Amino acid sequence: MKILVIDDARRNCLSAELLRTETDKVTIVSSIEDARFALSIDVGGYDAVLTDLFMPGANGLEMPAGLVFALKAVSNGVRAVVCTDADHHSDELCSLLDLLRIESYEKKWRLVTKVEARSVALLAVFDAERDQLEFCEWDDPRMEGQPYIKDWRQVLRYSGLFPEKEG
Repeated sequence: MKILVIDDARRNCLSAELLRTETDKVTIVSSIEDARFALSIDVGGYDAVLTDLFMPGANGLEMPAGLVFALKAVSNGVRAVVCTDADHHSDELCSLLDLLRIESYEKKWRLVTKVEARSVALLAVFDAERDQLEFCEWDDPRMEGQPYIKDWRQVLRYSGLFPEKEG
């Protein structure tokens, strides 16, 4: 598979590196500008677009750019997952993303969905000083109060959009 991962959090970009295999080619971008460029030159060349929902714009304000990235992918027949740290119980936009269940009659699978990061969290903490992930167990005290790190392999599986990655 050829996968584009879009996320501004360094911890999630590092975890996206774990997707790279001999058969899976992964492009990782961490800004709206880089995502716009990647999607404008070859969106149809990707098999999957995995994107964060909220990213900072040029003015520093958080915006739901991932929604636009996902819709751009879908408009080109590419399956997309919006993976967000937001919780559908407390974030109205996140709860509205459940309406994105667009079906493709020709391909017999949905083209876009959302996954909450807490459902696909990697058992790791981010060490910013060393710029690396440290794997651990759920009961590790370092996990307390830390933001979720997205496990992009689980995002593929959990989304239900990629039957070839299930199992």
